[in-house]
Amino acid sequence: TQAKDAPPARTYTHTPPLPPALQSKKEGRGVLGGMVSWMVEFCVLTHRIFLAHLRYPVVTSFGIVQKVFSGIVLGWFFFQLGVADSVAARNRVGLMFWMCLNSTIALHSTLAIFPERKALVNKEVANGMYSTSSYYWAQCLAHMH
Repeated sequence: TQAKDAPPARTYTHTPPLPPALQSKKEGRGVLGGMVSWMVEFCVLTHRIFLAHLRYPVVTSFGIVQKVFSGIVLGWFFFQLGVADSVAARNRVGLMFWMCLNSTIALHSTLAIFPERKALVNKEVANGMYSTSSYYWAQCLAHMH
């Protein structure tokens, strides 16, 4: 239902293909085999997502610079905290809160990616290439950069 002048829908064909080891999963491997399989899926998917990040060096560089800048600012604010008083303890709690909040907000960008790649992921999960959980956790790890 696109208009004639509208650009075509975005497709993600830049994702490298999965290696032959993950092209088809074998069922019935038991608990340990399933866990090993999940770890292999997770590692391969994480590698694939990192390769996709390397295709956009400006975005990746900006993310790294942003994290380094945040680290410098936090280090400057919380450098040489006292150790024995309650003010230093509150300052440390504030630092941990800020770090958790920053990490949580950064992981929300992972959730925005899923609708964009839903068709590709559904197709690959339906073909038995990997599980949804391994894809989700690989995305979370890769977007922490």
